[in-house]
Amino acid sequence: MVPPATSESTGMESVAQRISPVILDFLAKRLAEKGQDPSGLFGYYRDFLDRQTAFAAYDVPIAEFIARNARDYARYVEIGAGVGQLAVLLAADGFEAVAVEGDRRRFEAARDLFEAVASRMEGTGPRLRALHAFFPSPKVDMIDNDTLVIFTNIVHGSCDEEAMLSACSAAGGIIMDLVRFTKMRGSAESWSELVERVRSFGFAPPVTVYSRGEPSESNLRAWRLVYFHKR
Repeated sequence: MVPPATSESTGMESVAQRISPVILDFLAKRLAEKGQDPSGLFGYYRDFLDRQTAFAAYDVPIAEFIARNARDYARYVEIGAGVGQLAVLLAADGFEAVAVEGDRRRFEAARDLFEAVASRMEGTGPRLRALHAFFPSPKVDMIDNDTLVIFTNIVHGSCDEEAMLSACSAAGGIIMDLVRFTKMRGSAESWSELVERVRSFGFAPPVTVYSRGEPSESNLRAWRLVYFHKR
């Protein structure tokens, strides 16, 4: 059993270090048992295993930002959560996390990861929930003023951008990657246009959560994760 987070924790980085072996062990066993695509890991999470990292570059910075600046929400809902490592990280530090994933195989991986984490990390189980849904969906019915919605890497041809933004209009806050919201955006102008559309729903100017690289149509490896606050 991995011990729960305590007040002696030195920050989200230490929490991530404690739970990384749990996630990597789960991914390795799932890949071995089911194969790359049936497991829901595909090439994306296979690369995580090859690099022996449990988290995307932005996961820990997002969780750290939430712990320092946005910790008073009742729940944290990640849309397009994949296998749900960010949700696990948040739950390990005491937050209620909901992982929403449309791909059934990845949803099943998230569900099974949450069960594995609950069995090894005391107290996390009640704070983790996985939902199988393409957003927006009637299943995702918990978005209100006490909810922070998170979009990290949600680029999909079937995304209805206007419907997704409208579905978040009642949220108390949004964390969003301006580069990867429904489609790739490589220019500062396209980022600004998206910011203004989010703000039209009553959100305050964005605060930077995680930034790497500069805007470029030919270099889409930049990240601009920002936090919009309404409460």
